[in-house]
Amino acid sequence: MAKGIAFPVRVNVSGGAKLESGTKQLRKLLTLAFSEGTDNNPFQDIGFSLDMIFKIQSHNLTGEIESKVNEIVRSFDGRIELVQERPIEIKREKEGELSLIVRWLDPETQQSIEFRKIFVR
Repeated sequence: MAKGIAFPVRVNVSGGAKLESGTKQLRKLLTLAFSEGTDNNPFQDIGFSLDMIFKIQSHNLTGEIESKVNEIVRSFDGRIELVQERPIEIKREKEGELSLIVRWLDPETQQSIEFRKIFVR
């Protein structure tokens, strides 16, 4: 399992950057990757734009969100594998809220893990 700098960033006992690995690190990275936000910097395309999230619901929008999720998963270079059945689910349960559910396999145990992010307008 690959290691990365712990988030939030902090120091270890010897004064260097604290490192993390495993599912805990991947979950934190997914939280950042699936955050809402837009940036005019073309070299920093992070997360979902609120415009995309709160468009009128249509099949095109669902496909657009699924495409963005798949693009983010690909950026993890094989560290994350989506489950086969219903890996991405988009729900609008309340006005002004959108729930994004992404199901992926824990690389260590191969157990299904559900990541849920609620976007609020």
